[in-house]
Amino acid sequence: MSHTESFNERYFSSLFKTMDQRGIQLRTQRKPYSEHRQIVDSWSKNIDTAAKILKSKHEISADLTLKGDEAAAQFSRLKQNENDFNDIIGGKVDWKDDLPKERQIVVMLLADPTDETDWPRQHAWLAAKLIAFRIAFEPVIEKRDP
Repeated sequence: MSHTESFNERYFSSLFKTMDQRGIQLRTQRKPYSEHRQIVDSWSKNIDTAAKILKSKHEISADLTLKGDEAAAQFSRLKQNENDFNDIIGGKVDWKDDLPKERQIVVMLLADPTDETDWPRQHAWLAAKLIAFRIAFEPVIEKRDP
């Protein structure tokens, strides 16, 4: 670990290592960010999944962000199956539609990201949610209305 590597970079680097060791390959290989939010996977059609850590609130979260002109329509189509997604993702999914050109679907866990002894559990949770997002949402997003 370099001396200039930030806490966030170490956290996300460890997340990527955990995913890599378990054979979890997403579409895009990324370098760890120094910001508190790390894009992990980029999809087609202006969609990203990301992990976020909030040290002060002792929270970690995974989110799916829909961007661009189609975001509102995609969001509405997905929200029609909200209960199914809660079941697939495992837990309460928070639907955020308060940004002008973005919509987010978020799942959150109370956990202290500064507790490095808890990183294996946190990273397993994040990896599971990021994969669950792709499994749950991708078929609906990819399916075009006739």
